[in-house]
Amino acid sequence: MNTSRVMVIVDGAGKGDYSAWQTLKDAHAVYYETHTPSGMAADSLCCIMTLLGYSRESIPFGRAYLEAVSAGIPVGKTDAAFRLNGVDIRDGRLVSSGICRDVSSLRLPEGMEAFSLSAYRGLLVVSNASELADKIVTYPPHENIGRAVSEMKVRCPDNKLENELNSLYDEGFWPWGQSGYMYLPPYSSIHGRSGCVVTATEIVRGIAVSGGMACPRLGDVTADIDTSLSAKTSAVLEVAGRYDDIYVHINGADEASHRGDPDEKAAFMHRIEDEVIKPLLSELPDGTGLTVTSDHYTDPKTKGHDSVEVPVIKYY
Repeated sequence: MNTSRVMVIVDGAGKGDYSAWQTLKDAHAVYYETHTPSGMAADSLCCIMTLLGYSRESIPFGRAYLEAVSAGIPVGKTDAAFRLNGVDIRDGRLVSSGICRDVSSLRLPEGMEAFSLSAYRGLLVVSNASELADKIVTYPPHENIGRAVSEMKVRCPDNKLENELNSLYDEGFWPWGQSGYMYLPPYSSIHGRSGCVVTATEIVRGIAVSGGMACPRLGDVTADIDTSLSAKTSAVLEVAGRYDDIYVHINGADEASHRGDPDEKAAFMHRIEDEVIKPLLSELPDGTGLTVTSDHYTDPKTKGHDSVEVPVIKYY
């Protein structure tokens, strides 16, 4: 086996978010780069696939199918999957994209089925709609807080399906990120190395599973600031040496930014250094490479993603 490499991906963190880290003084090198492919919007799907070494051409246009794979939700080759966020709409404007709602309350027409994922996240499967998936226009809710919902109605060549999807707004749900069945090249075929991903975030798990990477399920691990960071650290130390490349995805800083809470984000960044970076620096086997970076920056002021350059911190 080749020398192991560990990459910690802190979702949504930018240059200033790392500035208080005491461990920066121990870094072998710090430089800056964007992980957003040219011509694409900053998004965890394209940015993380870039960090995993996938080419721009292999990055799908939508993420819902990969999230279905993560959750073990069946999506047929003729079906389309949509992400389904619980949202808060007031006076015709989108106020929040992170409201926990029970999808079982939805009144769905025949041919649609909804599933709960984690927290405010859900998934909608629409039968016999795969050929329409790349022709449907939807809007990422977390990127459009404050906008009038009337400006972001779903547009679809099938008028009946368009009306059905738009009716979900009235019940507090937001369909987006649609995609049909997709194939990802195995990670091992790209790098000639084995890979493992430690994460609780559905889209990242979906990329890993679809790419043939190991992706252990861990208790007490979430995709927000209430996650057990020590559980993720323990998982990395357990698999170090068993896989060539190990990726740790931590999502809470991104969620805090989407909530517009810089203090919550700063406190979580402090936890990451104390509960992940310091233990890895002291306990990883000799010869293991450790890099910390972000997929993209998420600005608590705008609550949106930004494709600006982010730090790449190489410890050894």
